Amino acid sequence: MALRPLALSRHLERDRDYYGSLVRIALPISVQGLISASLNLIDNVMVARLDSTALAAVGLANSIYFILALILFGVSSGLTVFIAQYWGKKDLEGVRRATGLGLLVSGGLALVVAAATASFPVFFMRIFSDDAAVVAQGAIFLRRIAPSYPLAGLSFMFYGAMRSTEHAKLPLWPTAIALGLNTLLNYTLIYGHFGAPKMGVQGSATATLIARVVEFGITLGIVYGLRLPAAVSWRQIFRVDARFLARALKVSLPVVANEGFWVLGISFYPAIYAHMGTDVIAAATVSSTIDRLAFVLAVGMGNAAAAIVGKQIGAGRKDLAFRYGGLSLAIAPLLALGIGAAVFFSRPYVLPWFGIQGAVLDHAMLLVALSAATLWMKSFSMVSIVGVLRAGGDTVVAMLLDVVALWAIAVPLTYFAGIQWGWPLAAVYLCTNVDEVIKVSISLWRFLTKKWIHDLVNVPAEALPALSDDLPVPDPEAS
Repeated sequence: MALRPLALSRHLERDRDYYGSLVRIALPISVQGLISASLNLIDNVMVARLDSTALAAVGLANSIYFILALILFGVSSGLTVFIAQYWGKKDLEGVRRATGLGLLVSGGLALVVAAATASFPVFFMRIFSDDAAVVAQGAIFLRRIAPSYPLAGLSFMFYGAMRSTEHAKLPLWPTAIALGLNTLLNYTLIYGHFGAPKMGVQGSATATLIARVVEFGITLGIVYGLRLPAAVSWRQIFRVDARFLARALKVSLPVVANEGFWVLGISFYPAIYAHMGTDVIAAATVSSTIDRLAFVLAVGMGNAAAAIVGKQIGAGRKDLAFRYGGLSLAIAPLLALGIGAAVFFSRPYVLPWFGIQGAVLDHAMLLVALSAATLWMKSFSMVSIVGVLRAGGDTVVAMLLDVVALWAIAVPLTYFAGIQWGWPLAAVYLCTNVDEVIKVSISLWRFLTKKWIHDLVNVPAEALPALSDDLPVPDPEAS
């Protein structure tokens, strides 16, 4: 027994670089995620005090952005696989090549979605609800907030590039400022304080739009003011090399398809809850907001694992990549169990902040409790699929893991349970988590085979053209 502290000390010393990188990358990402989720929390808390119809409308309208955000995350995640491995190889030109392509795709995709939702907001709202009042208010929200989508698309890619090049602290600044501004503007515009007109749902959308414009402006100032590796020129963004594009598509398309099919699948859940009643969808909106707050550490762990493992693969240290991936998979669910317990016991004190009561409060209490109990599985899946497997370029397997069980089992089961069979809310929610059991089991098996490790960037130098406009490589510790 006396040897255990010594063994632990040796273990920590052996993996000191891993733990240092984990804290340096995961903690800022988690804090940023907490801040970003707080933007949504503030919207919902303030809107909830109007009425349950407004809360349901904003929650469903934000489902459009949630879908877009996950697809944008897929684009960013697919290309940051290259960025992390190029960074490990110390290839700055490769970093900028991948970043430029990501900015072009993310910005273009978000622009198309913004144009569609601003032009046909009622059509998109009717996908989720047949309540005329909910659709009308949600359409107002969508039309006002749509112009922020392209800015979000570009920000996603810039943040991904900064994290993958070990500058994870820098995105905290624009996100934190946006949170403060959004809070102030929500208070002002929703209820008409400080002499402003009382705009209700439209005020919430306006506040979020202004906050995102400011956030994007600060992000640009950081990236180009500090001349980070992500500071590509306009020419580099629009200069697409066919050979690199082919390689990037081979790795990235499964990631984008993964996020697209996954978010399309889970987007059925709000629609199912909406058909179960306005009180249920209002409670689900509150629960999902808290769930995202609880999940931010898992997101940070997943992104950190992707950067750390990808860097080791790019540097040719595959054994170390496997070890670091294993440590990430062990730590993530343990941390999630602690967070889940905290959420479970704090829900009687947190949920009243939303101003909900009666059936809505009862439903929310139940959903948050179930979410807390299943958080550890979601965290493991996040780190294994989004972090480790994608970092190794195993994107096709990651896609199949994430999508097949969702579409083949979880979505149809939830549909029949919630709409056809009339099961109770607790059973319907548990149906939405059936795929997590499958993902945990198979992703762990895949990790142990080591077949997920693929070196994507150690190719002959002549295979890719060099780019000009050289930039210095900043010291990661300086961020």
